Amino acid sequence: MRARLGSLGLIFTSCLLIVGLVPVIFYALVLHHTTTVGLTELKERDVADKMATCLNYFAHVSADQALQARDYANWDETYEQVVLKDPEWFKTNLDGWLVKDFGVGFVILLDQHNQVVHAAGSAKDNPTGFLASLQPLQDRFFQDRNPAGLLRVNGHTHLVAASSVFNSDGSGPPRGKLLIGTPIVPYYLEQMTSLYGIPVQFFDNEESILDVAAERTVLPKAPGETAVFYDDSWIYAVQMLPDLSGNILGYVMISQEQKSLLLTRQSITKAAVSTMLFTIVLISFLSILSLRITTDPIVRLEKSLSRMREQKRFTMLPDTGPKEVSSLARTFNALANTLTDTIAEREALYRRMAQTDGLTGLPNRRYYHEHLAERLDQAREEGKPLTIALIELNYLAHYINRFGLEQGDTLVKEVADLLSVEQAPDQVFCRFGDGIFAVIMYKKDHKRALSAIYKLVERLEKTQYEGRQALPGGRVSFSYGLASYPEETQTTAGLNRIANGQLFEMKQLGPNRLLHYLSFFEDFTATPEASGRIQEISRIFIKLIDSMDNYTANHTHRVVEYSAAIARHLGWKEHDLERLKTAALMHDIGKIQVGGAILQKEGVLTPKEWEIMRQHPRWGAEMVRAVTGMEDIAYWIECHHERYDGTGYPTGVAGEAIPMGARIITVADSFDAMTTNRPYHEARTLDDVVQELYRCAGTQFDPTVVEALVSIIKNRASESRVAESS
Repeated sequence: MRARLGSLGLIFTSCLLIVGLVPVIFYALVLHHTTTVGLTELKERDVADKMATCLNYFAHVSADQALQARDYANWDETYEQVVLKDPEWFKTNLDGWLVKDFGVGFVILLDQHNQVVHAAGSAKDNPTGFLASLQPLQDRFFQDRNPAGLLRVNGHTHLVAASSVFNSDGSGPPRGKLLIGTPIVPYYLEQMTSLYGIPVQFFDNEESILDVAAERTVLPKAPGETAVFYDDSWIYAVQMLPDLSGNILGYVMISQEQKSLLLTRQSITKAAVSTMLFTIVLISFLSILSLRITTDPIVRLEKSLSRMREQKRFTMLPDTGPKEVSSLARTFNALANTLTDTIAEREALYRRMAQTDGLTGLPNRRYYHEHLAERLDQAREEGKPLTIALIELNYLAHYINRFGLEQGDTLVKEVADLLSVEQAPDQVFCRFGDGIFAVIMYKKDHKRALSAIYKLVERLEKTQYEGRQALPGGRVSFSYGLASYPEETQTTAGLNRIANGQLFEMKQLGPNRLLHYLSFFEDFTATPEASGRIQEISRIFIKLIDSMDNYTANHTHRVVEYSAAIARHLGWKEHDLERLKTAALMHDIGKIQVGGAILQKEGVLTPKEWEIMRQHPRWGAEMVRAVTGMEDIAYWIECHHERYDGTGYPTGVAGEAIPMGARIITVADSFDAMTTNRPYHEARTLDDVVQELYRCAGTQFDPTVVEALVSIIKNRASESRVAESS
């Protein structure tokens, strides 16, 4: 009997050792995979993501370069100077403004026969040589009027762009081409290094990059592929950099130090080794004690261990019986729980690290994509709406250039802290990029989400951030774009594409609020019952504009009065007269989109500012057009700055093609401007105004409307003299 129990004890001891060492080995393998493979994969994905960010930076600056070329080429003075060839104008604008003030490396202006009109910057002494290098850029005109990208020019890599020379309103035949370029090295590479905190290098050929890490260097096989390799201290990522023709200019490489990765791996490995040694010692000690146990509980333990082997998972051992046996069972159970919990905690920790932004503590881009897919599936199952929004901190690069990367990180962190307060189960904020945040709003349709985002952006912009005075308008501003399911798209890719497109359009216009303003009108239909409410909203907008330009409100009411008087003189019916008054009341409502920085500016507007100001008739028309039944009034508003000879804006229509309502408002608007004191001119006498109206009749004004207004002026003057004599 004693021999039998001893045999059972040996069997139990063997099983205990086997079952005890298996989870230890498993634990060691898991930790090895996590420290050696998991952290390395995480680092590789991180450096690859940063490489993608660098390449996106090239794409963004290419778009900016294309926009700069188009803005300057599609300027009325540029259009005229291709023919006039005024040396002083070229010196001031091409050599001075573009090259000196904007830092453009070279400028070449060609006429419609591809002959050089003027060359500035590095192309000044050898424009012909530059043109030979720029042939791929010129060839792209067959597919794209405004191409931009990378190109090797005069032996150096440049960011180049081109645009056909047109008038600012797009009229007239093309007069030629404007070609501009900025060298990539070293300015842009230094900018990227400053922005992302990692070294960025550019290499012309394979030989130059192969010297970096000798035999460890791996080059990408095709454009768009990222190659990652290591040396003892650094991790590198390399991509080919193609030019406009698809030829490879060279290679872009970013590098990141592995010190933190190595320290983390060493720390985890040290803890793992200590834990395994302790576990092995503990199991050995328990095994020796188990040899002394010869009672029935050993049999029960042996059977439990056998079941574990069969089921291949941890189960709780029975802890009844003698003290030694029960203690052994409890110790084994605790060890199993510890191993299971430790593995689960490690996995949860790494998952949190992979889904959390290190700077702000918000969920990162990876979490955003995973959570959006889950929420969209939930929205489909429950039949609920879902809206996403991308919110971008404007002029972040300008802020960083002024105050440094550390202060820029502080600004981003402050914004993130404000957004963290808004986190809710159905509203999740994530950091999407450098200065871009994403929010997933579950159970909110487009209209409710738009209202919420607008209020949120207002609160963000009212916050007193450090250094805000150095930004345009003296404040920190934001742009945003929204997309909704199921109203606009059914897929996550569609949501991201639409929101990103709206964000891009808003950035081109500045901090745009037009979508929000449209929502005030879109639920109305032009009925007598709604007319009073529409005009009440219009007066609110006029007061808002008046807070930015205190000339607007009183000016608007006078234009309504003058327009009504002219229409009565021309025999308009009362119904049409009321619609004209509504149009006159709302004719400058689009100025709310322009913003106070331009409306309050003292002195002459820049071409870009003037281009924004010229859009206010169209913006106002878009707001009014949201009201069903007011399409004709919207068109009068859109045309109130058109000229009778066709040289007005925004579309350049002429003569009878301009609706009569717009022609009346144009004359009334100009009459009030000439008879009112403004900061830049004094009011003119009625005799001078009448002479000016006659002078501009047939060019700026409709002669019929001018005659009507002059008759009203003369009649009122005659009535005034009669009243005085009596």
